[in-house]
Amino acid sequence: MATAVAPERKNEVNALDQERPWTLGSVWSVDFIRLKPGHNLDYGRELAATWKKMLDDQKKQGIVLSYRILAGAPSNRDDFTHMLMVEFPNYGVFDQQDKMDEAVKKVFGSLGGVNEAFRKREEIREAIGTRVLRELRLK
Repeated sequence: MATAVAPERKNEVNALDQERPWTLGSVWSVDFIRLKPGHNLDYGRELAATWKKMLDDQKKQGIVLSYRILAGAPSNRDDFTHMLMVEFPNYGVFDQQDKMDEAVKKVFGSLGGVNEAFRKREEIREAIGTRVLRELRLK
């Protein structure tokens, strides 16, 4: 029985890496949120009580590198007012769902609890969408 050997690709990959003017960086999940008028403080309190605690726990586990909130006036009536940004080391952390769920359960009590919290949040804000993006670091 003959055994086929795959060709060496290491040199090919290195050549491609040298051609690229960047290196691959971390992965960001960005949520676009539009707050309803008069709920800025309510939303901030909610994020501090839940979102921050959950992400701080995930940082301790090495799942999350950092997180940020950017806020500003919308440019039109359909625009967002807040961006919730979470930085992950790579796409592989999304396969560690059990660790992510553990942090969620600590804050919300159960996975059902997080769903209820999201339903309540919709009374004061609208989730417009989410993007998951890879950071490119120029050489």
